[in-house]
Parts: sequence; structure tokens; C-alpha cells
Amino acid sequence: QSARLEVLKPPTDVSMVPVPGSSAKLADDDVIEVIEGVETKLQCVASASKPRTEVDWIFQDSRINGSETVSGSKTFTTVSETVIVPNREDHGRTIICRANHEALQSPIDKRMKLNVKTKPDITVSTPSLSHQDGRAHV
Repeated sequence: QSARLEVLKPPTDVSMVPVPGSSAKLADDDVIEVIEGVETKLQCVASASKPRTEVDWIFQDSRINGSETVSGSKTFTTVSETVIVPNREDHGRTIICRANHEALQSPIDKRMKLNVKTKPDITVSTPSLSHQDGRAHV
């Protein structure tokens, strides 16, 4: 009688970065700089696991959608991408990439804080014009 042994290997690393070409950039080890109102693509990478790692995104206490690609043959790297459009209220909020793997007792959370660069509030007011005598009255 033969037995089959399957070796489980949790991911060696879980990282979160802006997608290359995105307007977002890493400001620090745990801070991503984003621009208010601009679509931002983020990428979570869980490296060298067996079997593949499941990746979830959490933002504002809710799961958000991500698209995954998996590569490798003996060990697997899972790359998940998500898109957010930050607003000024998101400044200081945390986005989480959660890596779940059966060889882990609890998931690995990679947390990044958003530094939202906002556009200035501009109010334009014009004086009311009176055309009774051809001159503007302010």
C-alpha cells in the first residue's frame, strides 16, 4: 500500500505595493501615498507557498474585490490586485491584504495606511453687477 505525503509551505513573504505606473507611491514601510479622487491600483504578493495562498482585501471593515493570478510549479506566488478611489475621508485609514494558507494558524495581514493627497477647495464668487447706468456696483 502506498501513501502520499503532501508538504505544506506557507508564503515566505506577503507584501503590498502600488501597481507599477499607478499614481500611488510608497511613502514609508507602512504608508501608501494616494491622490484624492484618482483610481489607485494596489498589488498584494504572497510568495513561494504550497499550495497557493488565498488573498483577501479589506478596506473600511469590508471585503473588497481583487483579481488574482497564480504562477509557479513547485511553489506558488499569488498576486492579487484591487482598485480603490480614495477620498479625503480615507486619509489615515488602513487597507489590509490578508493572506490565508492552510499551513498558517492565523492569516498574515499586511496593513498599509493611506496618506491621501487632497486637492484644494476653491470657492469662486463674483460680485453682483448692476447695469442700470452702465457701471458695475459692488
